[in-house]
Amino acid sequence: MDIERPPNLRTPGTEPGPATSPGGAGIGGPPPPINALAELVADLIAATGLVPADKLAQVRSAAGMGSFAHALVEQNVASSEGLARTLAARYQVSLVDLALTGVQDEASGEIALHVLERLVAIPYALEDGTLKVAVGDPGNIQGIDELRLATRYPLEIGVAARDDIFVEIRRLARASEAFGARAAAVEGELELEEEEEETDDLEVDDGISDAPLVRLVNSVIFQAAEDGASDVHFAPQEDALLVRFRVDGVLHEVQRIPKRMMPGVLTRLKVLAKLDIAERRKPQDGRISLNAAAAGRTLDVRVATLPTVEGESIVMRLLDKSKKAPTLEELGMSDEMRGSLEVLIRKPTGALLVTGPTGSGKSTTLYAALTEINRPEINIITVEDPVEYRLGGVNQVQINQKAGLTFATALRSILRSDPDVVMVGEIRDGETAKISIEAA
Repeated sequence: MDIERPPNLRTPGTEPGPATSPGGAGIGGPPPPINALAELVADLIAATGLVPADKLAQVRSAAGMGSFAHALVEQNVASSEGLARTLAARYQVSLVDLALTGVQDEASGEIALHVLERLVAIPYALEDGTLKVAVGDPGNIQGIDELRLATRYPLEIGVAARDDIFVEIRRLARASEAFGARAAAVEGELELEEEEEETDDLEVDDGISDAPLVRLVNSVIFQAAEDGASDVHFAPQEDALLVRFRVDGVLHEVQRIPKRMMPGVLTRLKVLAKLDIAERRKPQDGRISLNAAAAGRTLDVRVATLPTVEGESIVMRLLDKSKKAPTLEELGMSDEMRGSLEVLIRKPTGALLVTGPTGSGKSTTLYAALTEINRPEINIITVEDPVEYRLGGVNQVQINQKAGLTFATALRSILRSDPDVVMVGEIRDGETAKISIEAA
C-alpha cells in the first residue's frame, strides 16, 4: 500500500461500487449492512491488508448493526486486551486493568447490575465524588449517557478488556444473589457430601439462617472452590468483615461484607463446622465436608477460629480430595536435588524433616516421596490432620481430637503395627516430637 496516499475509503452511508477495497465486497456480492462508524472501521482494517478478506466478511456478518469491535473479538481477529488498548488510544481515555485496580464494593453498587450487563460496564472506584467506570466500548455514546443517568455521581470513563468486565459482573451477580436479588443464580451450587461417620448439612437450622445469609455463605465457599483457592480468610475489621482468598500462595481481597451481617456469617460458619457458637473467647477447630460439583472439586474444609479485638477471625482450609498425589518429577526440583532426595527416602532408617510456612509445599513434598517408594513389600502408615491425598496401598490415619486420637496416641499405636515407613503430618508438641525421633 502506498503510504503517501490515504486508503480508498467509502463515505459512511454510500453504496459500494462493483470493485471495492480489500474489505471483502468482492466475495459473494456486497457485505451485509453495518452502522456508519463500523463501515469506517472495517475500511481502515481492510486497507491495512492484515486481515484476510473472507475473515473480514465474517466479522461484518457477525456485527450486523451491533458492535463491530465485539465482533472482532468474537471472531478471534483481535484479543479482548488488545482491543481495549486500541480503543483507549482511539478515544483518548485511560486503559484500566481491573486485575490491578480491583473493584470497590461501594462503587460497584452505584449502578444496577442489569444495566452493567447490558452495556458491558463496571464501576470500579469512587474517588473525590467521581465514579470511575470501565466500559468495553467507549464509542457507545448512548450507553455512556445511560450510565450517567443511572447514578448521582459524575463519571470518569475508562476502557477495560470485555473479558475482565464480565468476570467482575459475574462476581457481582454472585454477591447480589447472596443478598436475595438474584434468587436462582447460585441454586444447587453446593451439594452436601455424605460421609459414613457423620454428615454435614449446609441447610442446618442455626436460628439465624434466613435465605440471603445462607446464600451469601454458600456463594463465598463456591467462589473459593471455583477460583482454586487453598484458604478462605474471614477477618473482622472496624467497618466490615473482610473476605480474602489465598490463590497460588498469595492472599487476594474478594469481598467486604457489611458489619451488620458479620455475626450472622460467622455463626453460620461455626454451625456448619459443628463448633460451639456461644464460645467466642478461645480458638476452636472444626470441619465441613461438601461437594462443589459446579466447580468440579470435592472439598474437605478445615475451619479454625481465633478471637481478635474486632471479633472472631475464621480461616477455612480447602482440601481438594479429588486431586492425585504428585510425583517427584512434578515438584519442579533440579535433577541434582531430586537425585539427593531419592537417595534419602530409600534409606532403611533415619528421619526426613520438612519445614516451611503455610502453603509452601511441605505435605506435597512428603506425598511425592511416599508415591516414589510406595510398593507392596513396604508397609507405609501415615498419621495426618487432615488426610490431603488418598494413596492406594498406604494405611492413612485421620486425627480425631474429640475421640482422643491425637498425633501422639496414633504414633504409639502405629509403632505396634510393624511399619516400614511412617509419615507424621505435623509435629505440634514435645510428646509427638519425642515419639517421632524414637521411631526413627
